Amino acid sequence: MGSVDSNRHLRFKELPLEKGQKLHKYDVISNYFQEKIGIIHWRGGWRKYVFKALPEVDMDKTCHKQIDDFTDKLMVKWRKAVKNKKGD
Repeated sequence: MGSVDSNRHLRFKELPLEKGQKLHKYDVISNYFQEKIGIIHWRGGWRKYVFKALPEVDMDKTCHKQIDDFTDKLMVKWRKAVKNKKGD
């Protein structure tokens, strides 16, 4: 696994699949502090990827936008996979 996407402020690291899971989780890491600030994971009840920040994490709107953009890309990928699976 490695960085999937990165930008000036944040990078996203794909984590290995957990047993029984179909979708990956992603660590969100601050490039400035080189620390994990949260995780992006699939929320089944909402049928979408969500970001869970660690306590005491400050972010500006640029970071929020970058996280939103990354989760949007994940959702596009997921929708394509679901569509392809239905077409089988």
